[in-house]
Amino acid sequence: YANDNRFEIHELIRATPAETRADDWLPVAEQERILELLADDILATLHEQRGAAALGQALDKAQRDLAQAIRAGWGKPEVDRKQAQALFTALRTPLPATFVREMRGMLEQHKRGGDYGLLLASVQKLFDQYQLAAAPAGLMPEPEPLTRDDLELVCWMLID
Repeated sequence: YANDNRFEIHELIRATPAETRADDWLPVAEQERILELLADDILATLHEQRGAAALGQALDKAQRDLAQAIRAGWGKPEVDRKQAQALFTALRTPLPATFVREMRGMLEQHKRGGDYGLLLASVQKLFDQYQLAAAPAGLMPEPEPLTRDDLELVCWMLID
């Protein structure tokens, strides 16, 4: 998770109704505003980190970039979203290094032409041609989103 002191700042300001709070240094409304900003920033950072980790660090950069290109375009109305999601999921599984050159070529072609359909077709062809299969869905569960309750728990754990 985030390697900074925002958790500690959040916990130093936060207090339950039963705890006394040093209100003389900052008005309560301002303390609450700062708490909300800190909590929002911490949660946003953690969601970004989880999104980046979804592709894993063991994957080659070309494979991660190709997966991100597929993910970036699957919201377009003319796209077969199920196919794009299936290819994205398949690209989350490390592929043999022998395919890196092909994946780089697909990505470069997509950057030059911008044809998302051709990108999907090229990746699908790669998987079909070499009979590459995605990992079973149960091996890579989607993490649950972090909540403010999770944040508070982490802050308490840091204090104890």
